[in-house]
Amino acid sequence: MRMINKKVFLCATLFLIATVIILLSIKQRQEYHIKLFKSEHGWGYDISIGKNLFIHQPYMPAVSGQVAFINRKSARETALLVVKKLKNKQSPGISSGELRSIVRL
Repeated sequence: MRMINKKVFLCATLFLIATVIILLSIKQRQEYHIKLFKSEHGWGYDISIGKNLFIHQPYMPAVSGQVAFINRKSARETALLVVKKLKNKQSPGISSGELRSIVRL
């Protein structure tokens, strides 16, 4: 009886360890996708993780009011900075200083 319990415990433990390893490797390989879009007032971006929309940004962050990006390039560079922050496990927030260096406000 004790031998069966040890085998069951060992199998359950190995299964749990394998599951944790698989989940950690999947989380580390998260793929970020940037989609730029043109709106009525300018440009914006979406950032997806895998197939799930994570950030929808139709307006420039850190700017009061609803002001769209004036061109595709500034929307793209801002989205790339956000992805870089996410990959470095930082807050994806953009400061007004960071935005000024990209958009040249």
